[in-house]
Amino acid sequence: MANKKFPFTITEFGLTATVNENVTTVASTWMGTRPIDYCAEQAKKLYALTMLMTGTGFDAFKELVDDDQHRVMNLMNDLASQVAVLSALEQESTFSSSVREIANG
Repeated sequence: MANKKFPFTITEFGLTATVNENVTTVASTWMGTRPIDYCAEQAKKLYALTMLMTGTGFDAFKELVDDDQHRVMNLMNDLASQVAVLSALEQESTFSSSVREIANG
């Protein structure tokens, strides 16, 4: 059997997937924008998904089998995590820029 060399990387659809031994990483690239812009886009997706949980959307959600309901909830959790990390990144980058401006006087 051939000896496989790691890591393997594939980039398509704005995503880069890498496997190194038993660790898989998927990263997306959002070109030419600040973290807050990407955060806002992810927040809009999260909002759209939450519409399945309220009002008439809930009827469609509760018709899903349990596994699919869990997948929707996991997707919402993933998006919420991205929004939290991206907003923190925006705060940090804004703070760091302000500190540099003050230091450079």
